Amino acid sequence: MLPKFSLRDVIQIAVVFILFGIYVPYRRGFDFFDTLLLVPYSCISFLFCAPAVIDSIYANGRNKVTLPPIVSGIVYGWLSGMALVILGIVTVNLTQHMPQAVLPPAAVLLSAMVISLLGCGFVAGLGVWSSFVEDNPRDAKKRIRIGFLAFLCALWFIPMWLPQGWQDWLALQMTSDKLARNTLISAPLGLFVDVLILGRVVGRMHPGERNSLKIS
Repeated sequence: MLPKFSLRDVIQIAVVFILFGIYVPYRRGFDFFDTLLLVPYSCISFLFCAPAVIDSIYANGRNKVTLPPIVSGIVYGWLSGMALVILGIVTVNLTQHMPQAVLPPAAVLLSAMVISLLGCGFVAGLGVWSSFVEDNPRDAKKRIRIGFLAFLCALWFIPMWLPQGWQDWLALQMTSDKLARNTLISAPLGLFVDVLILGRVVGRMHPGERNSLKIS
């Protein structure tokens, strides 16, 4: 089940796609294909995933959490994030007037897809938790967005403050081959964490709903 969009939601999504799918790739050109930019870009899918999950929880009256709406939110968020990356790649090719299509390395794209999908599973669990601690969906989404912005800031700015030796090591890990290898190694752990988190939230009921059932 796809999330229901208000006019405000549509405007926000349009702004995100215009800014990150067209403007930034146009300004960066082929630098957009840099691994240090593409991998964080794939994490923008989290921004779509969490609100979709939160909306599904509140639409159900925060009754017993079931898996299908969570999976729908994960798929929606992941596909939206990948659509944003594809739009960026298309924008670069169209604005650079290349005679044939130029793509990032396949290993980088596949790694970004895996990181995005596993991250969406983790964020979906956080979305359920946020819907349980906030009284309305707007506050629940706000909590997730603040966390997402803090995550992106940490991802982009903390490496700049590290010693040069550490920066060189991180840069080495972000090469195409190293990124693919590290993703392949860490993917099973990421999948295990996702299953663990979602396993703990699926079947739960909001504490307020449990109390109301006891009173009635």
